[in-house]
Amino acid sequence: MSVPHASEAGCDPASDPDGGTPAEARGGLSLRALDVRERLRSVVERQRGQGMVEYGLILILIAIVVILILQVVGRQVNNVFSNLSSGLGT
Repeated sequence: MSVPHASEAGCDPASDPDGGTPAEARGGLSLRALDVRERLRSVVERQRGQGMVEYGLILILIAIVVILILQVVGRQVNNVFSNLSSGLGT
């Protein structure tokens, strides 16, 4: 008794890595659906990376604004302490 070849049994060996088990019997997803799923996952991962870059840019902008504010306020605080120091020295 001979065992039928995968192509004779109606299975495409090029699209079936298990060598004869239909894709639907393995989990309900064909290889084409798995490919689509992988592509969607890669798009979602890229969007996560894009969001992280956006958060980073926002944090850098906030840091620059805080530094500028501290420079302006720092000068004013320095003037106040200088005035107090000179007032106490007399």
